[in-house]
Amino acid sequence: MSFAASLLIASLATPALHAHDAKPFTLQQVLSAPFARSLTAAPAGNLFAWVEDAEGRHNLWIAGPNQPARALTHNTADDAQNIAQLVWSPDAAAIAYSYGAEPGADGATEYNDVLAAANYLHARSDVDPKRIGIWGGSYGGYLTALALARNSDLFAAGVDFHGVHDWNLEDNASDWKQGSNAEKDTLAARARASSPIAAIDHGRSPVLFIHGDNDPEIAYAQTPVLADALRARNVHVEELIFPDELHNFLLHRDWLAAYQAAAAFFEKTLKP
Repeated sequence: MSFAASLLIASLATPALHAHDAKPFTLQQVLSAPFARSLTAAPAGNLFAWVEDAEGRHNLWIAGPNQPARALTHNTADDAQNIAQLVWSPDAAAIAYSYGAEPGADGATEYNDVLAAANYLHARSDVDPKRIGIWGGSYGGYLTALALARNSDLFAAGVDFHGVHDWNLEDNASDWKQGSNAEKDTLAARARASSPIAAIDHGRSPVLFIHGDNDPEIAYAQTPVLADALRARNVHVEELIFPDELHNFLLHRDWLAAYQAAAAFFEKTLKP
């Protein structure tokens, strides 16, 4: 906290500019001015990390009360690659980040993180590789469904809260399907290839779907479409549908029922 306070004091101490001191500037100068984002505090050591954007150059920085600010990356040109998803290790000895990912409908590259986590667990001697489950909600539901479809060999069961299963079914698909008919077809094909529905022939792990049928964020149709397709392939599927519920459930009892159902499902599918 003292580090943040010192920044604030330094900011307040900056001399005020007067009209006669002002210099003309261009719109390009304004848009290319360096700025910090994604400020992330470490769980230990009073360290902070952030991403600095400067004329399209993205670099990761860290600092702390007793550690001068320093750059961990040294990108010197605008390569159109973003730095995001900053995650500290529990002891603050390392920080992970994604670089240049093509997420969701444009490639699902963030699934590599899920796959890496599964491979790590499989390599541990204190983990039973036959009893690793996965669950998530919304985008996490999408990654859960993707994991069960692509890698049932790694994930024994999953609980999918209102996830995206086919990007082309989303109400906002027209927002990113732009261009000529041929270009739209290419985008649609890439979106489907990035969707769980495209890989279900490989899926065999049991799954519980949980969804509110009045979800304004993730189309409710996403759930029955994937559930029916899995059942047709003899995959064990369970569904818990809440009538009139939204994406973020309004009723406490529905949240409670959902989490109890998820826990019971994993007890049934993962317990020896």
